[in-house]
Amino acid sequence: MQEFVKNTDGSFNSGGKPFRFIGANVYELANLDSGITKRIIEDSAEAGFKVLRFWLFENKPVKEQITKLNEICDSVEPHGIKLIISLADKWGYLQNYKIDEAWYKDGYRSEYLKYVKTITGEFKHRPEIMIWELINEPETDDFNVFYDFARVSSEEIKSVNENQMLSVGTVG
Repeated sequence: MQEFVKNTDGSFNSGGKPFRFIGANVYELANLDSGITKRIIEDSAEAGFKVLRFWLFENKPVKEQITKLNEICDSVEPHGIKLIISLADKWGYLQNYKIDEAWYKDGYRSEYLKYVKTITGEFKHRPEIMIWELINEPETDDFNVFYDFARVSSEEIKSVNENQMLSVGTVG
C-alpha cells in the first residue's frame, strides 16, 4: 500500500523516509484512450519515473474526469508512481474559459471552485496523488489578486481534502 507524500521541513517524505524522484510531464494523459494511457504509465515506470504530471482541466463532465482519474490512479499504483495534477490552464487549453485578470479576481468562483472541490474531495483517499496544482503556468500582473485567488482556492480544497499537497503551478 502506498503512503501519502508529505512535506516535512522542506523535503518530501513518504512512510517516514525521504521521497526523491525523477518525474515527467505527460500533459495529455487524462485525454487519451485507456490503452494508450496504460502504456504510457508502463513505459514511464520502465524508464524509472516515479512522478507523472498531467492536465485534468475542466473539459469534460466531472463524472468522466473522475472515472478517468480513477483509471490513472489504479494504473500507477502497482508501479509506485505518484501524480501531480494540474487543474486549470492559464491559456484556456481544453477548458471552457480563459484565465485572465478578471478571472483571478472573481471569475474562478463560478465554475472553477466547484470543479476543484469536487475532484479533490473525491480523491482525498488516493495516495497515488502527490500534489494538486491550482493552475498550469499561472500569470498575473496583480500579486494581491493572485494571492487572494490562491488562498481562497487552497482553503476550499483543504476543506474537503487534507491528505495531498497543493502547488500554485509552474511556468516554463
